[in-house]
Amino acid sequence: MRGSSNTTKLHWLSRLGLVLLSLYAPTQAYAQYNTDRGILDLRQVVFPEGEPKTIHGDFRFFWDTLMAPELAANLPTQTYHNVAGAWEDITLPDGSKTPYNGFATYHLQVLQNTNRYPEGLAIKLSTIRQAYRLYIDGELVVSSGRPDRHDFHTKISAPQVSLPVKDTLDLVFHVGNENFFSSGMVSAIRIAPEEQIDRYTDRWRLTDLLLMGSILIIGLYHIIIFFILNGNRPAVYFGAICLFLGLRVGFTGEHLLTEFFPNIPAWFSLRIEFGAIYFSPLFMALFFRELFPGEVPKWLIRVAIAVSSFLLLTILWPSEYWYGNMLLFGQLYILVCGPILIFYCVLVAAIRKRRGALGFFIAFILFFLTCINDILVAMNTIETPPLVPIGLILLVVAQSWTLAGRFAGAFKDVEDLGKNLEKKVDDRTAELAMKTDQLQLQKAEILKKHENLRSSLQYAQRIQKSILGQEEILMRVFPRSFLFFRPRDLVSGNFYWAGEVGNKQIIAVGDSLEQGVPGAFMTVMVNSQLNTIVLEEQQDTPTQILKRMNERLGQALEGGSGTYSTMGINMAVLVIDQESKTAQFAGAGLGMGTVLAGEWTEVTGEPITIGDSDLEALSELKDISWSYTPKEVFYLFTNGIVNQPGGKRSPVYGQERLTRFLKTSLREGFSQQRDLLLEEFEAWKGEGPQSDDVLLVGIQMN
Repeated sequence: MRGSSNTTKLHWLSRLGLVLLSLYAPTQAYAQYNTDRGILDLRQVVFPEGEPKTIHGDFRFFWDTLMAPELAANLPTQTYHNVAGAWEDITLPDGSKTPYNGFATYHLQVLQNTNRYPEGLAIKLSTIRQAYRLYIDGELVVSSGRPDRHDFHTKISAPQVSLPVKDTLDLVFHVGNENFFSSGMVSAIRIAPEEQIDRYTDRWRLTDLLLMGSILIIGLYHIIIFFILNGNRPAVYFGAICLFLGLRVGFTGEHLLTEFFPNIPAWFSLRIEFGAIYFSPLFMALFFRELFPGEVPKWLIRVAIAVSSFLLLTILWPSEYWYGNMLLFGQLYILVCGPILIFYCVLVAAIRKRRGALGFFIAFILFFLTCINDILVAMNTIETPPLVPIGLILLVVAQSWTLAGRFAGAFKDVEDLGKNLEKKVDDRTAELAMKTDQLQLQKAEILKKHENLRSSLQYAQRIQKSILGQEEILMRVFPRSFLFFRPRDLVSGNFYWAGEVGNKQIIAVGDSLEQGVPGAFMTVMVNSQLNTIVLEEQQDTPTQILKRMNERLGQALEGGSGTYSTMGINMAVLVIDQESKTAQFAGAGLGMGTVLAGEWTEVTGEPITIGDSDLEALSELKDISWSYTPKEVFYLFTNGIVNQPGGKRSPVYGQERLTRFLKTSLREGFSQQRDLLLEEFEAWKGEGPQSDDVLLVGIQMN
């Protein structure tokens, strides 16, 4: 059944093509009046109703002269030119050939029966390249442009001229051509009773107006679709085809646009006329490439772009000769590109059941036949009306069919989506509810683990506080002191320790290389070792304390294996001897500072790590001693405050800013420094997170 259906479609398609060709096939025996050596004898002619017939045959021809009308009617003639046709290569009496450029005079004598047609006859002029004047019995009746040697001007028109009611008429044409490839009276003249010519002209003016308006509106519609649908490229390509061919209708045939806008130059209308022929195949190929990308090969697009680019250069060239001479090449371009698109691309798309392909296949065949018709008309092979606009209307119908199919498909998809949407929503809701329950269970489990972990950390915090030095001990050993201690987490990797040996007060601060729980374990271990080293072993110099800490901590971390671990702490120790009024300091990875009379003095430590250093590195440790004075203030601190970023700002607080703050805030009183430092730190940190544990101890000597 499918094969029978396709056969039926092809059968009707072939019959439609035959009908189309038969309607416009030339009938040379009955469709024209023939002249004889420059004389058109109409005395016995009865003009039939319908299409006015054309004049064919010899006109008297005078080359390279614009002869006075009265002379042209009386001078003997040695040359005749068969009209309609260009005057190129006419053999002159001297044996030379006429070029395409130049000027010539045509003469035709018309013999008519005024008794049979007392209302008078009329002629319908068509294409005469490129400028002309028509004289009837010596009187100028119509002109198009100026065919003058020193003031040549081109204008394109197709006027209707009433013939005087006289038995004998002398029609003299002055014709000039510059640069155009085809010259002279290239199209036939139609003659009939004036009323019949009026009807013919009105019918074709109305036809051209309807076709031009329809095609231009359709083209603008597709251009608007291109912008509305965010770059629908098939629409813009089809719109370009319609705009080109719509303008071509206006600049050919009855030349409506030239009549409506008389100031449009002839060079522009000619370039539109030829440009529509040269560029339509490219836009047609691009259009079908977008519709059927799997069937239109890329090489065809590349060839079309190359050929159209070459033809574009001829259109842009100032001389009209080049783009006119490319007409045969452009027509060949259409005759080659058209069948490839029809039978190699669109037919394959139709066989593969691409949406809209069958309609385009039928419409494009008819459109291609209309192109062939217009090419044959341009070559003066047949005399039929221009049919390309009608073929384009068929393509518009096919495009509408395709758009309707796509809209219908989209509507069906929306309808199906609407039917299934509720079910999909229910399924998704049930799935979401199940996942929500799972997430709730996971959340409860995570909260439980978090609570357990937090309880463990709080317990570890209490253990750490009970083991590490209490702030009360610090205040007992150093009555004039303050502590600024801000752990990042519940437990801290920073620590401080204070104690006394004899008449010496000792303060130590440290920063574990690890944070969180590992760092807290390290601080507990260091606190225990300090109790042993200072309180039991009575080590009372900073260097001795640090070296013994390095030894004992390394052994403890490695279980006495004798090899030190990569774990460790940065640590600073300050020893105050109030009897001798001296201070001793040593630091491993940490330093300290003093302020006296508003001046900051920095005391640096060595770049080593306790618990991860060998004996050679420890040899760099030296006690730094100095005599202190009353009111001198000592500051020991870890790197947490120095490295704290400032809220959304990228810079860290920095050593220089800390030094400046400690000096200026001391003027407010030593007892106020802790509160001022808290305000400064919170203001700097802002809403950003705390990056590290923060520890700073301030001591003022009595």
